[in-house]
Amino acid sequence: MKSRIALLAPWFGELPEYFELFAKSVSNNPILSYHFWTDRPISETKKFEKYQNLFFHHISFTDYCKEISTSLGIDIDYKSPYKLCDVRPFMPYIHIKSSVLNIGYLSDYQFIGFADIDLIFGDMQSYLLKVIDKIDYFSTHPDRISGHFFFMRNEEKFLNRCFEIKNWKTILSDPQHYGIDEGAYCDVVCPILGIVRRIWHRTSSGLEFGKSWKRLNKLCGLSRFFISNRKHFKELHSTHSAIAPDILKYEYTDTEWVFKGGKIYGQNNGKEYCYLHFLFLKNTSYLPVKPTWDSKFFKVNNYDSPILISRTEIANIDNHESKKDSIY
Repeated sequence: MKSRIALLAPWFGELPEYFELFAKSVSNNPILSYHFWTDRPISETKKFEKYQNLFFHHISFTDYCKEISTSLGIDIDYKSPYKLCDVRPFMPYIHIKSSVLNIGYLSDYQFIGFADIDLIFGDMQSYLLKVIDKIDYFSTHPDRISGHFFFMRNEEKFLNRCFEIKNWKTILSDPQHYGIDEGAYCDVVCPILGIVRRIWHRTSSGLEFGKSWKRLNKLCGLSRFFISNRKHFKELHSTHSAIAPDILKYEYTDTEWVFKGGKIYGQNNGKEYCYLHFLFLKNTSYLPVKPTWDSKFFKVNNYDSPILISRTEIANIDNHESKKDSIY
């Protein structure tokens, strides 16, 4: 199947231990193409060429930032690749317009967007094929743009919406991280969700995390009456259940999953997920959680055997006596 969606993922620095599993999960969804601009040596990325919808374009972080400056007409001096999160809304425009970053065929994709690599995909393709011809924007959060996985129709009117972000030149010129990919850019793409978040912040101050989360979900449910069906804002992964149940205190179902045959299932509830996002399986500035993955959390030695993903490890089920009775 020909890929219809180009996902731009600049990555500078060491690849995570679970990258092979991530790559394998992407390969099971040929509707997606992941494009990496990276400083990893060719000798390191060559082993991933077997996955035909992963592409590596080699460039230094400094040179990549120069292309941002040239394409947008601003002066930047980024010290950390993390600042590139703020550049995400502009990446489709930059990569298509830049003579250096445009690899020659990005314009051929029907959709284009940006994504992270702290993901494992299940059967995302089946879901996308049901909705993709009916939408212009695709987010997997109900309340905002999902910065870790988001795409739009590859047409100039959509690519240029990023320039409607207020004070975008000042924000991008500042090395401080603002998170505009999920905030200010979302207000441009779907203004009603900006209103929802402002109401939520004003009415949920002081509430414990679980109650605050529940209130946000209710507000998002109401907002669906005012959002065009051309804009897909719907929760599709298990970030919410990956939060420790003692913190969430709301609709807790599962914190262990099985990756098998290109699909992902809840170990205890049997629910199938389009993908997993690892945000709350490690400490973040948003929510400190325990336990978190340590330096030895990844223990997979057979990518064709069922793999257990939990709050403490990613490992083959067959390696764990206590997990051999898995329902999968």
